[in-house]
Amino acid sequence: MKYLVKIVLGLIVCLLFFYLGINNQVSARLSRGSKNRLPCLIRKSEKLQKEILELEKKLDSLLKKKRGRQKVYKKEEELFIINLENSSLDVSQKRSLELFQKGYDLAKQGDYLSAIDYFYDALKYSSKFAGEIYYDLGYIYVKLGEYEKGISCFQKALNFKEDKDIYYNLAIIYTNYLKDFSKAEKFYKKYLSFR
Repeated sequence: MKYLVKIVLGLIVCLLFFYLGINNQVSARLSRGSKNRLPCLIRKSEKLQKEILELEKKLDSLLKKKRGRQKVYKKEEELFIINLENSSLDVSQKRSLELFQKGYDLAKQGDYLSAIDYFYDALKYSSKFAGEIYYDLGYIYVKLGEYEKGISCFQKALNFKEDKDIYYNLAIIYTNYLKDFSKAEKFYKKYLSFR
């Protein structure tokens, strides 16, 4: 977008210079006393360039805000890490956690299909981390465009832990992808009730 605006601005400046001095008729007019117009036009083009840069910044800011509202939410701080040496975990819970963490690492690298396999394997060993696993599965399914599966996983996550981010994600899915605004409103209201 910025490059397009710069190209258009460059073309305008070139046309101004062509009009003011490139062809012989304009050169003759400049030599007869209208030389003061060129500096004025240059100042105007510089002013326009500054205004265009300000508009570009505003547009970038608006696009960033819009993109931020439309994405399903997954913040990095929610990394779910537990020390595997934790003695309160039994053998099956430790195995479940190992598989979950391996799946999470794969998901961070963009290998979503392998991550899904690891998450479901982790659920076979223990349901201790099921809320977090279903949350991550919901996130991955939405990234893959499988919105119904994403919704199902987010709703399963709600059975294990009530979290405002899950309600937010469900509202975003219903608003932006499925266009079911009545369901979206329901989840937005639940999300807002946490504040």
